[in-house]
Amino acid sequence: MGFGSRDEIVSVFDSFREELDANNDRRERIIKLSREITILSKRTIFLLHRIATSDNKQDTPDAATDKERNTQSESDDSLVTAERKLQEIRMKPLKQLALDIPSQSVYWQHEKSITPGIQEYIEAVSYMHFIKTGQLIQYEEMKKWLSDDSGVLVGSIHQLSSVATRNL
Repeated sequence: MGFGSRDEIVSVFDSFREELDANNDRRERIIKLSREITILSKRTIFLLHRIATSDNKQDTPDAATDKERNTQSESDDSLVTAERKLQEIRMKPLKQLALDIPSQSVYWQHEKSITPGIQEYIEAVSYMHFIKTGQLIQYEEMKKWLSDDSGVLVGSIHQLSSVATRNL
């Protein structure tokens, strides 16, 4: 068994180089997207935390003052803003992440780069749901938040299972 000509060997190594370069480029895009998702999700969590810790207690048991009504209105506005931000994350960086992960094998190859952003996003969605309803988010609801418009799930089921509760 012999090696082919020098040009054949160079051609084979060029194809290896192109494949490695494409894989490294994908990895860098995934890391940047995951970092962006993490940052935007943390900002949303901070906004939600301000809502959860705002002082909504009434001074008198009989009626709410204008200040209290304004505080409640600001909380409602902040909650709408938080939900809008989470939808923006879902429609932009999360959707782009899904495009960079065309298969489960690619997902598992880049899992360590993907996981931090997805986990932070799941935490933000879960926290918003808890503030709105006082309950933990259900598995099927979280799947909707992690799916694109066509229903393609970004991430893996084990990430969902570790955070969301499941109806059995």
